[in-house]
Amino acid sequence: MDPLSYVLIAYASYCLALLALGRGRWQGWGFYLEDEAALQLSRRPLILGAALMAAWTSSSIRRPCGATVGSWVRSTATRKAASILASP
Repeated sequence: MDPLSYVLIAYASYCLALLALGRGRWQGWGFYLEDEAALQLSRRPLILGAALMAAWTSSSIRRPCGATVGSWVRSTATRKAASILASP
């Protein structure tokens, strides 16, 4: 993966950690975190964000055959769909 992908995964995992740990409220179509400054200064979102990033990046580790998990799932789903369509 290129460095930009790591930055985007780090940002997404930190935002998801803030949403998971913080209290929020809906106002119309917007969602607002309450006491966001105190949550951002705490270590809990950093730890959860790091765990989420580790989980997301480990899912893209290459398999021995050279395919990632995503390509394996896509190829398996394609084969399954082809076998269903080919059956009488």
